[in-house]
Amino acid sequence: MLEALTDLRNRQNGIPWILGGDFNMIKSLSENKGVTRVLNKDSSAFQAFMENLKLVDSDLENGLFTWNNNRGGEA
Repeated sequence: MLEALTDLRNRQNGIPWILGGDFNMIKSLSENKGVTRVLNKDSSAFQAFMENLKLVDSDLENGLFTWNNNRGGEA
């Protein structure tokens, strides 16, 4: 998927674009809420993808649109 998006971007000849979505990949261990304590090859590829395409990861302050919505318990 990352290669396909990179190819698409390269065909746009510098036309500005916005790319958004949940890629279900992490760039750093600080983003991981699970048990994995090492970055895998997908994480490295995602980091390179973000850097090469000069993408910006928007940081959501209140967490309303994150996977857990900052809710506790069964909510």
